[in-house]
Amino acid sequence: MAEFAGLLRNPAPAARWEAVARLAKSSRGQDVEGYRAEFVNLVSIAQRLSDKSPTALGAWEP
Repeated sequence: MAEFAGLLRNPAPAARWEAVARLAKSSRGQDVEGYRAEFVNLVSIAQRLSDKSPTALGAWEP
């Protein structure tokens, strides 16, 4: 989880994202509520978004 937070702040090469995803998948264990599976999905989504340039995503306005 901490590595994921670090990658959100400072995106890194795909290999680091893949390492986080592998670790999350291997640590799932019992997932009665589905939170761990959701985290694995969030890592995948964040990796795909980090591969895009900021201008490709459009401007964000609060």
